[in-house]
Amino acid sequence: MPQLKKIELAFACDEDWNKMTPVKRGRHCAACQKTVVNFVAMSDEKVIAFYSNKAEANTCGNFRLGQLEQINKTLAQSQLPKKTNSLFKPILAVA
Repeated sequence: MPQLKKIELAFACDEDWNKMTPVKRGRHCAACQKTVVNFVAMSDEKVIAFYSNKAEANTCGNFRLGQLEQINKTLAQSQLPKKTNSLFKPILAVA
């Protein structure tokens, strides 16, 4: 399964979060008839896990200012090759 690389907003919503009807996972938006998930209190790892599920890929969300930027930094760091702390170094022998 491909690894999630980045979370991006498809558009910025102009609807007022505070006027939406509270529901279990966030709030219901009457304008688009969708549940807007409240990611504000979620850790980076929980948001990444949520969006790693393909069924959730097009979910609307409420985020803290700068939250997606931090999450995408976390994702980028997880894509870097792992460094090994081996005590043994490769040796080139020439005969």
